[in-house]
Amino acid sequence: MGFINVTIIKPFILVCVLSVMTQIGENAGYAFDNGCNFNQANTSVSAGALYLHGNKIADHLNGKTVISLAGWDTHTTKERLNNLRGVSIHTKDFQPYLNGEPIDSSKWYVVNP
Repeated sequence: MGFINVTIIKPFILVCVLSVMTQIGENAGYAFDNGCNFNQANTSVSAGALYLHGNKIADHLNGKTVISLAGWDTHTTKERLNNLRGVSIHTKDFQPYLNGEPIDSSKWYVVNP
């Protein structure tokens, strides 16, 4: 019986995890944008709001989409939000940006789709 070379498996595991994470984000984004409920792993859409680990990160308010990093400037939070219409979030030098403008990760912002 041979040994498995872990260095060969690591890239495969990383690709699989990123693929699943992206698929969850795509499904959650579709559900949020189309008013559907969704629940998979750490992400859910319920009553028109998007949640990650129980934290509300997006909602519909008076016909507009509002988003927040909920204080968590993580890859997963940004990935979930980037699947929503009109949202482009990235971080540069530890500063999060929404559609090119610097933001505070704990505040809410209106997004124009």
